[in-house]
Amino acid sequence: MRKYDVIVVGSGPSGATAAYWCAKNGFSTFIVDENRFPRDKPCGGMVSSRALNHLNFKVDEIVKQVYYKARIYRPHGEFFTLKSNSPLAIGVFRSDFDLLLNQKAISEGAIFGEENKVERVLVSPSGVHIRCRKGLEAIGEVLVAADGVNSIIARQVNLREKWNSNEVGLASVWESKIENKALEGIIYDSLEFYFGIALSGYGWIFPKGKSLCVGAGILLKELRSSDNLIPNFIRKVRKIRTLKIANPKFHLVPIGGINRRISIGRTLLVGDAAGFVDPLFGEGIYYAIASGRIAALSIKKALEQGRPNSASTIYDKLCKRMLIPDLKLAHSFAAKVHYHPDMVLGFFLSDEKLCQDFAEVIQGKKNYRDFVKSMWKRIPISTGKRLVGKFKGN
Repeated sequence: MRKYDVIVVGSGPSGATAAYWCAKNGFSTFIVDENRFPRDKPCGGMVSSRALNHLNFKVDEIVKQVYYKARIYRPHGEFFTLKSNSPLAIGVFRSDFDLLLNQKAISEGAIFGEENKVERVLVSPSGVHIRCRKGLEAIGEVLVAADGVNSIIARQVNLREKWNSNEVGLASVWESKIENKALEGIIYDSLEFYFGIALSGYGWIFPKGKSLCVGAGILLKELRSSDNLIPNFIRKVRKIRTLKIANPKFHLVPIGGINRRISIGRTLLVGDAAGFVDPLFGEGIYYAIASGRIAALSIKKALEQGRPNSASTIYDKLCKRMLIPDLKLAHSFAAKVHYHPDMVLGFFLSDEKLCQDFAEVIQGKKNYRDFVKSMWKRIPISTGKRLVGKFKGN
């Protein structure tokens, strides 16, 4: 049985990022994943510029679309546009993106064991031990749990038994190549988000070259029927009513709540396993990459000090400083948008500065803390502009 400095379970963006930096820092790193790569992954495939800022390499070869604009729709069809001369985000196929990140980790020296589902994890003061369904076993100093929203490791190390219905949402995604004539009304370099399609629900349209991704999401506690998620969204948006959508894919998204335990001893949860997801757009890739990188930094400090059991303490402190404060503000803002979309999004309709500030959050030029502070200052200005506009209209 081989021993490693670091074992990473799950090779999505969070796991691959953690493995990349651990290997780059000179630690023997083993990644294990239940899938064979490239693998299919239900996802909108939007990667924000702030997520790309955390990568140490370019991803140009897998980019299907570059988005310079994002249209944000209120429940009754009014919209405002976030725009920039530099990209807000890119559109990718997750199979390509995840494979590239995995290959980058391997290129730095990480060992990859695909098609190995972890069934048992044992953690003791002297190390970690994983056992896979096919008989593969490995031991290590520190364990990174990047095994997604239904994390087996989180349960086995008693960090979380299950999600509450107000902590997780359900997303339904359909993606396919499509005839150009069916894309009339679609703006190719723009993301589109539709809020208020249901209580706490939203939908999206992401063009990707000759493909289109359509999806909808909602908190589980508000869900009435998963089968109607995308059909209800399509009926409300004229430009996509003619689409023949069959066999959409579903996945859980941990978008609610921020009071979660994310580590214990030698075990660190990252990405979806930790519940790190942007609660407004449901984007998990930024937080996956950021938390994977923070986990690698925590492991580096712990192993260099010869104290692998301190990895969780270091990780908690770094996350509380670098991720969680901003995530808390994001949750507060997202709750207001999801439950009061007309009122909150109305402030953006006549305020270009507010739109610019929000665009810079997606780009990583501002964080949610900066944005929320700016928004509160601009609400009186935005309200005044709207009242003047209505007065002139009459």
